Amino acid sequence: KVLASDINTCADTAEITITVNPKPVVDAGLDQDICFGDSISLNALGNSVSYSWNNGITDGILFEANTTQDYIVVGTDINNCTNQDTVTVNILSLPTIDAGVDETICFGDSVQISASGGDNYLWTPNNNITSNNISNPIVFPASLTEYIVTGTDTNNCTNKDSVLVLVNDLPIIVTSSDASICYGDSTVISASGGTTYQWLNQDSISNINVSNPEIWPSLSSTYQVIVTGTNSCIDTAEIN
Repeated sequence: KVLASDINTCADTAEITITVNPKPVVDAGLDQDICFGDSISLNALGNSVSYSWNNGITDGILFEANTTQDYIVVGTDINNCTNQDTVTVNILSLPTIDAGVDETICFGDSVQISASGGDNYLWTPNNNITSNNISNPIVFPASLTEYIVTGTDTNNCTNKDSVLVLVNDLPIIVTSSDASICYGDSTVISASGGTTYQWLNQDSISNINVSNPEIWPSLSSTYQVIVTGTNSCIDTAEIN
């Protein structure tokens, strides 16, 4: 209220009403823990009609966060009064997952692969594998295969690694044909397609470690040969 007097000592009063509005209630929510690179939606509550977040985020959505930060939200009510609150987004590091070294096997063989760095594991693809949710399954692929493992830690953060399993072909063995001989005679049998040879029937044979030994069986016999290829893979064949 104001009292005003003029030169005639006449006076009068007038008044102005000043309304003091309370600040709006603004709640940025609880502090959050997220994994490195993940996204999160920050939601502010209160009696404001609009909210504005700092740090350049729009609509309270934080994309691919990689640094622990405080995020401030400013709320504005219908009286254009403002208030603010802060929420901390803590970034959890990802587990260091190691799927091990690449492996080489021969066709038809198997190998055990092993992952470390997590508490739980999931392997893909889910075929030619004994179990896809353990750290060290046995795999038996028929061709070159990349096995990818996703490891999860106690914070439920995940990371990936992969291991290649190379599958070498078996030697292609060509043998001489089955044969018939007379009692007391001999013949030469042969195998090819490898680098080393070992004949398993050691009776009546000139040399078990050559590709073309001479044989003189006294009874009908089967001669089986183990052939090793250039990649150290082996296969067998037989001659009657």
